[in-house]
Amino acid sequence: MKSRETKLFEGDLSGVEQARRFFKSIAARLGLTEDLAFQIELALVEVWTNIVRHAYSLKKGDFLVSSWTEDDRLYFEVRDDGSPFDPRDFKEPDLERRLNDGQRGGFGCFLTSRLMDGVAYRREDGKNILTLWKRIPLS
Repeated sequence: MKSRETKLFEGDLSGVEQARRFFKSIAARLGLTEDLAFQIELALVEVWTNIVRHAYSLKKGDFLVSSWTEDDRLYFEVRDDGSPFDPRDFKEPDLERRLNDGQRGGFGCFLTSRLMDGVAYRREDGKNILTLWKRIPLS
C-alpha cells in the first residue's frame, strides 16, 4: 500500500469543488488517462454531492476523503456523519421510463456502481463509510 492521503471538506457545494480538485491532483500524480480520470471523478462527485444534498439535508457537517493505491487499484474512502444511507441498496432505475417521463436525478448510485469496479459500505460509530475502488494501470 502506498501512502494514504486524507483531507476534510465542508459539507457544502464549495467542499465538493475542493474535493474535486483534491482528486484531480491525485489523478495527475498517478498519470491517469483522461477517460479513466473522468469516470472516477464523475462517480466521486456524485457521492460527494449526494452527501451534501441528502445526508446533510437536515444538519450541516463535513466529509472526510482518504485515497490510496494498493496493487492495481485506486481506493477512495468517504466518511460523513449524515443520515445513514447504503448506496448498494438502490434499485436500478428504469432508464427508458425515467427519460420518457422527463424525470431528472436519481441516477447517482446507478452511475457510481457502473463507473467504479467496487463499492463497499458500512455504518460505524454514527458515520457512513463508503469505499470505492477502480483498477488502474500499473506504472
